[in-house]
Amino acid sequence: MENKGFYEGEYMPQMHKIGKLTGFLGAILSFLPALVLAVVYGLLPKPAALATAFISAASAFGFLWIVEPISYFTVLGPVGTYMAFMSGNISNMRVPCAGMAQVAAEVEPGTEKGSIISVIGMATSIVINVQGISMSTKYRYVLFRRADNQEELPNRRKEILEAYRKSSLIKYARIAMIGENVGILFLEDREEDWEKGHILALLEEFRRRVLKSCPETALEFGYSLDAASLGHIRQSIEKCQKALNMGKMIYPSLFAWEYSQLGALAWLDIPEEELTHMLSAYSVLLKDEKNIELLKTLKVYLENNMNYSATAEKLYVHINTIRKRIDKVNELLQIDWSDNIARLNAELLLRFLNLEEKI
Repeated sequence: MENKGFYEGEYMPQMHKIGKLTGFLGAILSFLPALVLAVVYGLLPKPAALATAFISAASAFGFLWIVEPISYFTVLGPVGTYMAFMSGNISNMRVPCAGMAQVAAEVEPGTEKGSIISVIGMATSIVINVQGISMSTKYRYVLFRRADNQEELPNRRKEILEAYRKSSLIKYARIAMIGENVGILFLEDREEDWEKGHILALLEEFRRRVLKSCPETALEFGYSLDAASLGHIRQSIEKCQKALNMGKMIYPSLFAWEYSQLGALAWLDIPEEELTHMLSAYSVLLKDEKNIELLKTLKVYLENNMNYSATAEKLYVHINTIRKRIDKVNELLQIDWSDNIARLNAELLLRFLNLEEKI
């Protein structure tokens, strides 16, 4: 009840006052160029010509002057309507952004909550327009965050934005911070193809500049080389999120992961609690440091098609050492290696253990 009283008693009266003021000001300023031509340069069209132009415009678009405000009002709300008609690009940008924001926030259009969320969505779209990001332009998306990814960490937004402004990325990409230490880079899909090496070089420079100002802030990146418009940003960011989360587990030594790098693993969507259960047998072994070397050996052994000689060469140890380690692993795990499914399962799970980071 208190929030409802604030909305009707304080919020809306203030918004109406500001909306009417800016609306009248915008209407007056829109005639400013014509007034300058008339007053300063004496260029004034004849009344008949003005009447003809008005009638032509009214006959073509007059119905929109009535239909548009009524049809958009249910989605935009009163405050959003003020903003939309001041900023323009209503049907292509403002209404879709307001609607997407309401869907994401799970609020109903036409309600007080829906009105406030639509304002937030439209304000974001206006900021994006000012940054030079277009709904029709295709982008390659990069999602970044702090490597430790902990909520209690200090906010480094200012330092991250400063590093972006000083880096070469500013020539190729726009940035949007969506959290204290989380953001999105929009790489415009230019005529020349974006090569993976080029993107990695730009991200490495950006990461290095952030580390220079904040040594404890190491950024990590997930990205996709597939270009998509802002209308498909949700799907693109989901790809980046998967590349970031799964790539970190599979290739922990890297700082950036591209979606296609995951291969068939990109199709997997294993809930965290189920993955934890699947890894339980291996996790128990990891409690003993002696077993870490055994699991590392098993991982390389499977990667080399269960070839003792290739595994020994890869790990720089004698082949008999490999044989003994694999025999020990078989005692602990009791996996039937002749079963292709069991072998594939072991290969996948070993990739999720981050064995490279174990001591």
